[in-house]
Amino acid sequence: MSTAILRTAAGAQMQIIAGKITMPLLGAWQAHLELGETSAPTGAVTIELAREGSPPVLWQGFVDHGDTWQGRQKIVVRAGSGGLAQKLDRREYLAGAAAVPAAQLVGDVVRLVGEVLADPAQAALTGLGFARWDRPAGDPASRAVGRVARRLGLGWRVLDAGTIWMGPETWPAVDDRLVSLIEDRDGDFLADKCAPDAAILRPGTTVSGRQIYRVTYTIGEGAPRAELLYRSDRSDLSDAIRSVSTPDPLALVYEARVATQHADGTLDLALDEPLLPELRGVRYRSMSGMAETFAGGESVLVAFLAGREDGAIAWGCAQDTLATHALALVGDACSSLLLSPGAQALSVVPAGTPLSIPLAITGPGHKRAKGESA
Repeated sequence: MSTAILRTAAGAQMQIIAGKITMPLLGAWQAHLELGETSAPTGAVTIELAREGSPPVLWQGFVDHGDTWQGRQKIVVRAGSGGLAQKLDRREYLAGAAAVPAAQLVGDVVRLVGEVLADPAQAALTGLGFARWDRPAGDPASRAVGRVARRLGLGWRVLDAGTIWMGPETWPAVDDRLVSLIEDRDGDFLADKCAPDAAILRPGTTVSGRQIYRVTYTIGEGAPRAELLYRSDRSDLSDAIRSVSTPDPLALVYEARVATQHADGTLDLALDEPLLPELRGVRYRSMSGMAETFAGGESVLVAFLAGREDGAIAWGCAQDTLATHALALVGDACSSLLLSPGAQALSVVPAGTPLSIPLAITGPGHKRAKGESA
């Protein structure tokens, strides 16, 4: 015998008639449930699945939305306290004497939206950091957390208790004796339907030697069934659709104005872009051997290498149509000047006085003028 119950923060208890709980390898789990109630619950809730002879399994979440259908309540429960869907303001991090801690990047987001970081995540992020990090405005908290995980090559997801886990995937094995693979097996052996003794199967684990990327529990008559997906459900097509429907601000190229140039050559930039209104301490990439000096107000291009949050770089200063100075490489030297017959003689003049000297440099003389041997 098994039971499926929804409990509210106020202590109300509701029977779950049918539903599904989907737990992905990356991100937050969610549940679509059907209740035999006249009104839908709101706020924080606990989903409880219990089977005779096994301890109950609990999921902590919140009711995202719901509606009445044929006298029943259909609701969507999302993991945690609801903060991961919140859109964030712009935030820029620049390293000082030490790198910007990765734990700070994740912790700031989690605290801002009222979620909780699991202890193992804090330990996994210890000692990791970046020279800079740019978080664009408009990112939902889930995307901001996922950016850090992806950049570090770590996994992340929301646990049953609603806390956020981040760390390397270790794929621990589940005792095969606790799982009965009794139903349809996918022809390509990419998915299984099974009847576990309890709702113990999770993404990031291994069963019968195969790594689980997603677990979906189906609630209905009898004991809950589980569908196990043995590969990532993020296809190239789905990634392409996501990139079009929700473009990443860090995958674009912007035009910016130079506000300040620092002693180390980095630039503070102002952008006509609400998601990234300003960038500080951005490296400038010039032609090889050149060092460019900016007075302020110049137009440059800025982008993020490989779409990385720590990859801001500027280049391509716009040409000034009123410029009168030639381009010179740092380190150029003139070891000798060959004056043509009849050229104006050199004379000592006060410092800063404009001086025009007609020169005719030809053949080997040109090489010597560049500091090279003839």
